[in-house]
Amino acid sequence: MAVALAASGMRVAVLGRDEAAVAAVADKIGGQAIVADVLDRTRVIDGINELVAVHGPVDILVNNAGVAGTVGLAWEVDADAWWHTLEVNIRGTHNVTSAVVPGMIQAGSGRIINIVSHAGTARWPYVSDYVVSKAGVIKYGENLAAEVRRHGIAVFNFHPGILEIGFTATLFDSDPQPGTVEGMLADWFRKEIAAGHSADAEQSAALVVRLAAGDADLLTGRYLTAYDDLDELIGRADQIVESKGYTLGLLQP
Repeated sequence: MAVALAASGMRVAVLGRDEAAVAAVADKIGGQAIVADVLDRTRVIDGINELVAVHGPVDILVNNAGVAGTVGLAWEVDADAWWHTLEVNIRGTHNVTSAVVPGMIQAGSGRIINIVSHAGTARWPYVSDYVVSKAGVIKYGENLAAEVRRHGIAVFNFHPGILEIGFTATLFDSDPQPGTVEGMLADWFRKEIAAGHSADAEQSAALVVRLAAGDADLLTGRYLTAYDDLDELIGRADQIVESKGYTLGLLQP
């Protein structure tokens, strides 16, 4: 995503806690590196302020930091580790968002893209902390969109699809044993990929670029995915907004 955004002509800063990794991406795209853990609110604010002092207000925020969390039965996994997943995925998203929104309000424009997951809209047994955290981020994005709309800021919850990189690759590389929960999860992902349900990382990043560019601002507050025909959705934007479509809600019987 950072590479695609930079290639589109945007100046991109990369924020993360792994100094070497952040620097490598920033060097690759000619961007700026900010070393910060999203749970360290003070450091996040300082890092954003340092960025703003050099380049001006942040126009676009992509909230992509997160952890995969625990794997196992909800009542058996370590309770602190379970809660840590919510801390990183929800509080981390809020920490960075709240650091940039005041500047966006002052500028009268901005776009925030929360990277979420289908897990936040459905049941994914054995990874309950990840599911709950992603559902929380989706609702956070919906509420935030309603709060900042009058300031010219759009917010999107974007599911990049099943990708053969990141968490999925980490799961495969761990070589989980058959019959274990990890093994069942790995088998499920392999079957989904074999069935053609995975997404192309570059095409997924290209959709992030379109959201960042403002193509879909009429769909602010919506849950969008790498599998969507974005142009078709934009063409139905009024209907989608009127029906409260593409939001996380209760299905009536």
